[in-house]
Amino acid sequence: MQQASIITAITEATQIHVSTTFFPAAVLPGVQQGDRCDLVIQTSDSVFFYCHKSILLAKSSNNFGSLVPATLIEQVVVATGYLTTTEDQDTNSANPQPQESGAPQLLALTVFETAAVFNIVLHAIYG
Repeated sequence: MQQASIITAITEATQIHVSTTFFPAAVLPGVQQGDRCDLVIQTSDSVFFYCHKSILLAKSSNNFGSLVPATLIEQVVVATGYLTTTEDQDTNSANPQPQESGAPQLLALTVFETAAVFNIVLHAIYG
């Protein structure tokens, strides 16, 4: 019986919640067909909202409260906590950096708002 409770605990722990409006394949106002989400935002109650950085930056005068980096350099700093330049990378390294696959890079952020509040914020932004 103990194994059954462990499986239940693992299943419940790996369950994620995604917004029913702002999900990866959603058709949203102001977004051209084929534009993919490049930003996922997790709320304080662990709901994921898939967004478009360009939409948030266009509607914000302060980079969405300085959460959304406007440039790739800022994005690297947000994602890693430090800035790495190309000179810092050893090209003769035994572990070379992976090549870009063409897949969009997804920046992940966390906000203190609940999903109910953040849903209203995104609806106001997207129109």
